[in-house]
Amino acid sequence: MSALDELADKIADEELRAQIKQEISHLAGQKKFGLVYEEHHEAVEGVYPCLERIDEVSRDPGGDLWHVLIEGENYHALQLLGYAFAGKVDCIYIDPPYNTGARDWKYNNDYVDGNDAYRHSKWLSFMARRLGLARGLLSQSGCIFISIDDGEQPKLRMMCDEIFGENNFVACLVWQKKKGGSNDARHIATEHEYILVYAKNIAELAELYEEYSEDYARRYNEEDSEGRYYWDTFRRKAGKQYYPITCPDGTILQYDEYGNPLSWLRSKARFDADVKKGDIRFVQVHGSWSVQFKQRMPQGKTPRSIITDKGTTSTGSTELHDIFKTNIFPNPKPVELIAHLLRIAAKPNALILDFFAGSGTTLHAVNLLNSQDSGHRRCIMVTNNEVSDSEARELSRQGFTPQSPEWQKLGIARHVTWPRTVCAISGHDINGQPLKGSYIDSDIPMSDGFKANAAFFRLSFLDKDSVALGRQFREILPVLWLKSGAIGKCPSAGGDDVPDMLVLKENRFAVLNDERAFTAFMEKVNASPEIQTAFIVTDSASDFRAMSERLNVQETYQLYRDYLENFRINHAGR
Repeated sequence: MSALDELADKIADEELRAQIKQEISHLAGQKKFGLVYEEHHEAVEGVYPCLERIDEVSRDPGGDLWHVLIEGENYHALQLLGYAFAGKVDCIYIDPPYNTGARDWKYNNDYVDGNDAYRHSKWLSFMARRLGLARGLLSQSGCIFISIDDGEQPKLRMMCDEIFGENNFVACLVWQKKKGGSNDARHIATEHEYILVYAKNIAELAELYEEYSEDYARRYNEEDSEGRYYWDTFRRKAGKQYYPITCPDGTILQYDEYGNPLSWLRSKARFDADVKKGDIRFVQVHGSWSVQFKQRMPQGKTPRSIITDKGTTSTGSTELHDIFKTNIFPNPKPVELIAHLLRIAAKPNALILDFFAGSGTTLHAVNLLNSQDSGHRRCIMVTNNEVSDSEARELSRQGFTPQSPEWQKLGIARHVTWPRTVCAISGHDINGQPLKGSYIDSDIPMSDGFKANAAFFRLSFLDKDSVALGRQFREILPVLWLKSGAIGKCPSAGGDDVPDMLVLKENRFAVLNDERAFTAFMEKVNASPEIQTAFIVTDSASDFRAMSERLNVQETYQLYRDYLENFRINHAGR
């Protein structure tokens, strides 16, 4: 930094010289090896996020499983989700902007293009902040999948090594995004992209496995209380355990036809136990005895790092075209690719997050998986509502602003993500006609839709003083619903008056707004075993503790202190 110091000494303005030297000192204190980039602030000062209800679709009105789409800038949406789901997300999939210089993403409200000399630094700063928040959302056994291309893959991996820890790297998957050459390739036709996989804590990450095909599983043609199996014959001389085996007629198996002792793969104690259990049987054919054991079907096979048969970008485009009857979104991921990743890592009751939701493939894939294995996976998606460059120019020419309804309805969230969600769940295209065909590797007709529910919210912001005074309870209620697990249809307070209490059995949470009603509140909550979470509005920490101890619930939170402190900490640490 000596050259910079010498240049700074030449600055005549004393105050400016001091400021620049301070920045030089800050840079000198940063790490000198690894990934270095300039950090930028993105926090909105003095405001606190909430959710504004926009729409919903319900094909399972009595069910407790509701997916969520949040329209908004994902940095602030992640802060909100940090309040609701810190340490509770099982699996994250994201397909972030690839930073190709094609003006396909914004940073601090400006598109970043190939002429921006700082576009790599901006992209890294943009991603680092979001991935840092995402890590805080993951459970200890959770993992994240990140799609990326050649452009930023090396730098992204270095960044993920820093954020998640190098030891928590799981794999770099290679996905064949298209098949065949490319006429516009100058040197080599690129047919692949990458998917980086990191664990929150690799020691806690469950075994990842891929289910066997039905053709393979067909050999396991018998079943008992422990699962599917077939009878396999012990291969003699296959192990290092030597002992005689007595057959039902008294015949002893100890030597082969050449007089060599027989060896077995199992210990004598295990062999005897398996015979008693019924997992080993003796079979006599033409006077000779053989020993058979139950070969049980494994949980699955180890996933491979190269993915070649789970759809292409062309497949994804066709899936969208079938819904919208036009090419509405560039390079969407195919449903089967995301379903494949989630089959590997997202167990049937997983909480799944995608905060670069784009066209909404992740929720589409989650609903498909749930329909295939009767799963209960819940999906949270976040996307902005930006319009394309060409649409923005046309709307501006017509005198519309980004705040106008005409502009809003053409944004990604309202023009693509949400309509796709509605159509996929309902089983019809954008014109209301039944979808044609079945899902890949499935006999599920697309026209059947899914037995699923989804709620659509817009990210909004509240003034902290109004929140502290309890004036915005209706705006806070969807956030409390989210923090309680997003179970059942999102409730509404109704009317202008704040109720003394709400005991919402179908949502499994309750809210006490007036301490004077605590006795009645306690009686209702304790008489409702469905209630798992209680929010208590009080200014007194001691009163909150005393009331909490008398409630038979799993979790209690002090409002509005808990909510305000969460985002005050986030702002302080931006």
